[in-house]
Amino acid sequence: MPCYLAKVFLGAKFKKWIGGQTGDCAGAVQQLSEVVFYLSAIALWKFI
Repeated sequence: MPCYLAKVFLGAKFKKWIGGQTGDCAGAVQQLSEVVFYLSAIALWKFI
């Protein structure tokens, strides 16, 4: 779920800033989603 929220947030920002998506935007979304996934996994590991 956090990865999806990051994707939706960045999609809206890219649509507003540059009017769409480019390859660089797709790469940025992938990288941010990966970081969010790992941070979420660490948070779950520590608190469960």
